[in-house]
Amino acid sequence: MKEYEDYDHALEKLSLKKGIVFLLGHSDSGKTTFSKRLASLALKNGRKASVVDSDVGQSTIGPPSCIGAQVFNTVEEADRFGKDFYKLYFVGSTSPRGNLLHMVTGTFLLSKKCLKKTDLVIIDTTGLVLGDYGQTLKYYKVSLISPRHLVLFEREEELRPYKERFFPSKNINILTLKMGRSLKKKTFEQRARNREDRFYSYFKEGFQISLDPKNLGGFPPFSKLLEKVRKFSLMGLCSGEGDMLGLGIFLGFKKNRDLRIYTPVEHPSKIRYIILGRLRITSRGKQL
Repeated sequence: MKEYEDYDHALEKLSLKKGIVFLLGHSDSGKTTFSKRLASLALKNGRKASVVDSDVGQSTIGPPSCIGAQVFNTVEEADRFGKDFYKLYFVGSTSPRGNLLHMVTGTFLLSKKCLKKTDLVIIDTTGLVLGDYGQTLKYYKVSLISPRHLVLFEREEELRPYKERFFPSKNINILTLKMGRSLKKKTFEQRARNREDRFYSYFKEGFQISLDPKNLGGFPPFSKLLEKVRKFSLMGLCSGEGDMLGLGIFLGFKKNRDLRIYTPVEHPSKIRYIILGRLRITSRGKQL
């Protein structure tokens, strides 16, 4: 394994491949920019490409609190990177901490769906890479998904544990990119503002609907969900087939105990299942 790959050479090489490319590195290390460039270049080289964005806090594809996937069949479609989504998986939080199972399961399921539709699947991830929790999260993601290529965005030697763990594997090709110190890091306030803006953008075309709980399934089971819904207002709204239709915000109960929900979901009549998140937000995206 070479110590460091040339950035442009890595892009060119991966754009000609098929299978799953898994991007791993700190926050603000350039993973999302790399995923955009790789998808565009793959399309120019005749490959169909997709991106799975599992950064639930600083999401580019889909709203925060979700893992999002976008499929690109043409170079022109790549210009709409982050403007819409193919599939969503509801995690219900803007942090991977405490949500390991959701993060691993959602990324796995969406990557497999995308692999059925495109030649190249690019997985963008959160910047949680250090410490026991970060390494456990990434280890199980990589182990379950089994990407053909693992791209490490490294500043110093902080990602050596991943090299040591996966280098012996004959099934994973590791490429390490040296990231310069000139990359600008976002502040906590900037990240919070970005989440609020993304939530606001998602909900700005929303409207109020009413749902009869007798016609719905839920997780947690509905009896417990109704107890917790006053504490956490963010919901994942799913169809009877299990596809996530979008997000909703619980507003309260009507006199007949129907649920009042604010959502931009276009066909609310398809909602058959509600998953309660662990966030309380307003329709303007502000987290409470």
